[in-house]
Amino acid sequence: YKRYLGKVNLAEKLRFVVPDESTKAGKRRQERKKICCNSVKILGATIGVTGGYWYVSIQVAVPQVGVVNTLPALGVDVGIKELAVVSDGQRCENQKPLARHLVKLKRLQREFSRKQYDPETRQGSHNREKAKQKLARLYGDITHIREDAQHKLTTAIATMCSVVGLEDLHVKGMFKNRKLARALADARLGELRR
Repeated sequence: YKRYLGKVNLAEKLRFVVPDESTKAGKRRQERKKICCNSVKILGATIGVTGGYWYVSIQVAVPQVGVVNTLPALGVDVGIKELAVVSDGQRCENQKPLARHLVKLKRLQREFSRKQYDPETRQGSHNREKAKQKLARLYGDITHIREDAQHKLTTAIATMCSVVGLEDLHVKGMFKNRKLARALADARLGELRR
């Protein structure tokens, strides 16, 4: 779908941005969102659309500061039942978003496959496009749940320690076991390691 992309309403404030002292945030909601900043250089922005949702990624130049980290070293054991077990005893649950949404996903895929499609002209019906967008949004929701859990886990581990020792798994070889493959893909262990 081609849409007019007008003003962008930010879901969260820009990080690494220092507001000017001359301008103060107003009392109204829209005025509070306006951030005037001269101290940070915005390098560029990337606009994308996934499942009907628009995303803007803004690149900002941040001065690099060298910090000496005196926190202890930690070891992390990754798995399917629990996403990670840290050596200090903390456990992070595997939320299994694909397993939770599998019934709805199957239903939407069946609905999408039943819609009319002409392979010669490569055009489908309007209802096919709507079903495609619903399916894409569900896939996006599953991906966002997974990414959110992993970002929170990796950020917490990075702030708790100076050195991280991670279990070395041969994930590609583990995918050959068809009984483990879906659970491994749902846990997304390769991305956690990266």
